[in-house]
Amino acid sequence: MFDVPYEPGVLCAVGYQDRQHSAQFELRTAAAPDSIRLELDRPTIRAGGDICYVTVQIVDGAGVVHPTADNLITFSIEGPGALVAVGNADPISTENYVGNQRSAFRGRCLAVIASADQPGVIRLRAEAAGLTAAEASVRSAG
Repeated sequence: MFDVPYEPGVLCAVGYQDRQHSAQFELRTAAAPDSIRLELDRPTIRAGGDICYVTVQIVDGAGVVHPTADNLITFSIEGPGALVAVGNADPISTENYVGNQRSAFRGRCLAVIASADQPGVIRLRAEAAGLTAAEASVRSAG
């Protein structure tokens, strides 16, 4: 463990095994929050109650997750499914896990979609004041 003085930019860690480059990880300084990004855990779920986890990220104009963003995200859903839970990793949050809103914690939160009995396309929209909204779709198959 070691301390690195803060400076905006890129911090890159490179791993070697047997003198061969084996891994690399970068941390980038985020600019101001710009938009919402949605990432589905899978593109298709089964009709009849299967679930899809959607990671919600608040990102800057370059797509870097903003590590201190705590914007309130409002969700809406269309199609044969329902928003069954929302959450974040904030250990002291008192927000309800059931509903259509959740504050981001460290630039992230989570939405959980469940399919209805009939197949089709389920569309999730996420909005927050001052940010570009995002939409994602998951297919519910019979």
